[in-house]
Amino acid sequence: MAFWRQLASGLGMASAILAALLAVRMYRERLHRIYPVLFTFLLFDAARTLVSSAFAQGTSRAAYLFIATEPLAWILNFMMVREIFHIVLREHPGIDSVSRGFTRYAMAVSVVASAALLWMDYASAPGLTQLLQGTFLFGRVALLALVVLLAAGVVFMSWFPVTITRNASVLVTGYAVYFGAKGLLLLARNLAGADFNMAGGIAVLCVFSGCLAAGILLLKASNEHRQREYRPPSDPEEAHRLLAQLERINRKLEESASR
Repeated sequence: MAFWRQLASGLGMASAILAALLAVRMYRERLHRIYPVLFTFLLFDAARTLVSSAFAQGTSRAAYLFIATEPLAWILNFMMVREIFHIVLREHPGIDSVSRGFTRYAMAVSVVASAALLWMDYASAPGLTQLLQGTFLFGRVALLALVVLLAAGVVFMSWFPVTITRNASVLVTGYAVYFGAKGLLLLARNLAGADFNMAGGIAVLCVFSGCLAAGILLLKASNEHRQREYRPPSDPEEAHRLLAQLERINRKLEESASR
């Protein structure tokens, strides 16, 4: 067990270093101006990991730090997804407004539902354990909402010939892989029980580190000027028909919003 704890700690520190390196790369490439929420999250995640390393795991100080910072991390995650969807849909403002509404609604439902359940548990038996359970619950509800949002976004971009930058394509894929993996590992934990906690945590750190490493290698300022379809169409006529359909949907949504 000590070996696995040390491995998890090492992977956590490695992910913090990779997050800091990706933030530095984004700053040098001036991408922090295009993706400010992602840039903020990388700095936040690196700082949180470094601060938490100063506290022994299992202590009340470490627990309170987790309780104080985990909700903020999930809110930043929602904002990251909203940010990339806004960039992807900037040429389709009607659809973008619907995406913004769904993202806000999902975040609000996650916060309200988790807070209500936490209040009921804490009122019956106040204590640190209940606060931790409420924080974990909020993370699970938020993860489910993010997985649904990203799945809908990926299906949308795979169906319609949406033109996006190569950086946006990398980020959408990275978000889908990371949050999708977290969702699958959460499902595995629910099926396997608490014994899967350590292995699942290590797996999530590996996926997170892999996504950060891919970002360091693939995100470039020059890619902001290179555009492509998220899923290149095989039939030009079908692509033209879908693009016209997309424009009609966007126009109707714009007209509905202006009424």
